[in-house]
Amino acid sequence: MKGDKDLDIFIFFSLDVSKEALKKRGLEIGKNVFEEFKGKYEIKYAEHPYVNGKIENHDVDIVPCYAIEKIEDMKSSVDRTPLHTKIILEKMTDFQKDDTRILKKFMKLINVYGSEFKVTGFSGYLCELLILYYESFERALENASEWKQNQKIIFEKVEKEFSDPLIIIDPVDPARNAASCVSLQKFSEFIYYSREFFKNKKFEKIKTEYKKSEGTELIVLNFKTDIMEDLLFPQLRKTRDFIKSHLEKNGFRIYKSKIFSSGILFEFEVFNLPKMKIHEGPFIYDRENCETFIKKHKTVVIIGDRICTEIERKFKTAQNCIEFLIEDREGFGKDLKKVQCFISKEEIKEVYD
Repeated sequence: MKGDKDLDIFIFFSLDVSKEALKKRGLEIGKNVFEEFKGKYEIKYAEHPYVNGKIENHDVDIVPCYAIEKIEDMKSSVDRTPLHTKIILEKMTDFQKDDTRILKKFMKLINVYGSEFKVTGFSGYLCELLILYYESFERALENASEWKQNQKIIFEKVEKEFSDPLIIIDPVDPARNAASCVSLQKFSEFIYYSREFFKNKKFEKIKTEYKKSEGTELIVLNFKTDIMEDLLFPQLRKTRDFIKSHLEKNGFRIYKSKIFSSGILFEFEVFNLPKMKIHEGPFIYDRENCETFIKKHKTVVIIGDRICTEIERKFKTAQNCIEFLIEDREGFGKDLKKVQCFISKEEIKEVYD
């Protein structure tokens, strides 16, 4: 696409090369290339390490893989990518290549483009498959407007059942759902904006800046960490889900929750709670346990068919609860358990999920 400066360079190794030799030699070649062109680089990790960096404002990945002719010879998922490229080049017309670029541009505008963990959206390969299957950009959006949960797109055969929101069987590997990276959120957003497109066939970039609703309370958790995004974002989601569950168990009602590049945002419908709360005891028919409950608590009240009492809450505000969880860190992502975390109430410019 115009303006994109990404290069993915694959180094092919024969199948008789060991995995250890592939990793070692692949990194050596990658480092040498960056040093030759005076680029900055770092080692990143997928199923095996590769070299990523900048050369003259281009974002470059140099990735070692095995040269395979058929999927049965695959030793790691990286080996599929050249087969993906081959099938697209063989089957896609020049018209469809242009429509693929349009689809990618549309997805970028609506913030659903990118299979990385930060976005959990549509990969470039998925865009190509959608154009191949539906034949054009507009037909892809017309069909997406009618998609249902567990939508299936099958090119030739399927060797495995899937339960993801979107299921696109990889024509290169029929045992793989090429759309497993697409979250329910991004799947739903693509359906919605596909419908919106046909109202005037124009579209502007959707803003990702977060604005608090009137009357709610905002709490933002900021983590000071430099771990790579593909490790960070799954941990942010895990931590967000754990905190959300704990808050709801303690009576706080969350209006929205989002993750961003270094933290988690919670917006609350119910932020403050009374000092005391009703604590339910046994059913009134359970005489023995009712007597035990009465001995334990000074005052009791009958609500419906249960005997209850009033107890003091552990947390009166959502912030008290979050501060306790930050101190404890149980249920946080493994790296987020160790790094500095502080609370703010600032609105965030770019959020995900």
